[in-house]
Amino acid sequence: MKLLLLILLSITLPAKTLEIYFDTPQLTLLKNNSSLKYQASSYTSKKNKLKYKESIIYTYDINKTKIFPVKHYNTVKSIEEKHPLLALVKRANRPLLIETLKQNAIIYPLKLKYIFKTSDTNKTYPQLYKQHTKDTMLFSLMFNYPYLKNLLYAIITAIIGALLIYTLFRKRLTKHL
Repeated sequence: MKLLLLILLSITLPAKTLEIYFDTPQLTLLKNNSSLKYQASSYTSKKNKLKYKESIIYTYDINKTKIFPVKHYNTVKSIEEKHPLLALVKRANRPLLIETLKQNAIIYPLKLKYIFKTSDTNKTYPQLYKQHTKDTMLFSLMFNYPYLKNLLYAIITAIIGALLIYTLFRKRLTKHL
């Protein structure tokens, strides 16, 4: 009975999928109508535990797709394993991914950066990028210049702190002047 209930639930409930897109700072993949994403889909195992099916999906040349399996390692053996995306690819498949990226205009794969994450799997990467640029004010500016965003946050925090100190200690500050 429990097995039948689990089967019915798995059929009726859609799988929850998370996609994280990566691109270069110059948006090379977006300009070439390609996409590179990490995809994790949740499912319930036979023992009623929540598990994830993970993969790296590279789509290029209109409809060519390569899927790379994911494995999480505990040790770092090369510089690629410090990269948030390349570290997820199995070590045996990593040279193939790097070579495929280099053949398709990504000269330096270590420059790939996180762009955004989404659970909307029905849209393509250019459609999602346009949606994020409309939804998030200054999205492309924050992506290309992340230090500018941090600088603005630091300036705003300093101004708020200065105003707070001035309002709390106004009498002491004006008494000595």
